[in-house]
Amino acid sequence: MKIPSLTVEIVNKGADVNDTHEETGKTVLQLAIESDADRDVVKGIVQLGADLGRKDKRGNTALYYLKYIDQLYGLIDAGVTVEELEQKLDFSTLGFVVEEDFHREDDVNFFLERGANVNLNDERKCSPLIRAVKTSLQSARDVKILLKNGADPHQKDDHGDTPLQIYCKSPSSFVDKTVPLLLLEYGASPIDCLFHFMKSTVGTLQHTPKKWSEYDLYKGMKQNLCIITEELIKHGAKTNLKSRKRMSTLSYVCQLDPFDPDFRCLKAVLRRPTKLDYYAYQNHVNAVVNTATEMFQQSRSQRLLTFDLRGVFQLFVAGLDLVPR
Repeated sequence: MKIPSLTVEIVNKGADVNDTHEETGKTVLQLAIESDADRDVVKGIVQLGADLGRKDKRGNTALYYLKYIDQLYGLIDAGVTVEELEQKLDFSTLGFVVEEDFHREDDVNFFLERGANVNLNDERKCSPLIRAVKTSLQSARDVKILLKNGADPHQKDDHGDTPLQIYCKSPSSFVDKTVPLLLLEYGASPIDCLFHFMKSTVGTLQHTPKKWSEYDLYKGMKQNLCIITEELIKHGAKTNLKSRKRMSTLSYVCQLDPFDPDFRCLKAVLRRPTKLDYYAYQNHVNAVVNTATEMFQQSRSQRLLTFDLRGVFQLFVAGLDLVPR
């Protein structure tokens, strides 16, 4: 028999369900949840009168220690309402669900049907939408459901970032185009997102062998990269932002080859008015040539160096001045 199950039996025999551990101040319910209590055990302890609002010496309630959706369902089974959890105890049921690994679409819908607030910023200072964007497994599915049910794409986390900014700063942001396109469809502002998207993408690709760009998996990612870039620009993303180190969006775009073999991203950025001085231009030409350069061993004594000038040609076509002023 599991220890949490014994807990219910002990309480049934007269122990106080709200007794606390002397050293930690944790209640019976908190200790049971930490010990992986299942749905029925949580239900049993709550039905015996456990105080969900009781805090331990760290200031945490039992809700802070929840590990699994089944434990949350145990609270619901015991008669605790979603309204009580969210309004009285400041606990986002949807936020917890979307962060739980391998949760089902039915789990999200279950709490939506019971009035869960899609825009609740709970004690963790994050809305369900932001937490869904930060979770990689079922992110796209959850984002779609939340937006469809009124989630605000403009909400910010405790760092001041919106869901779209958070996604674009992710190292794997070019892997799936669904999330950013959904956020844009529902009105998310992409003002500085293209810069962050390019910075994070180049940072990831710099550690990726060039030969991988021909694998089927990466071919799909290349397509996503171009589509996301074009959509961000289409929806108003700025193309001339620079970092403190004077790295611009274009600086990063010029480093994309061979993951932008047809220069779709470069063309998309250059269609917008581009601010560039001679030295920046020089760096961009170098970046395009370096990333498009390959070395072939013809014989033991001979090597053939080739590079693709199409990227440089795109810079010329855009009207960038070769002559310093």
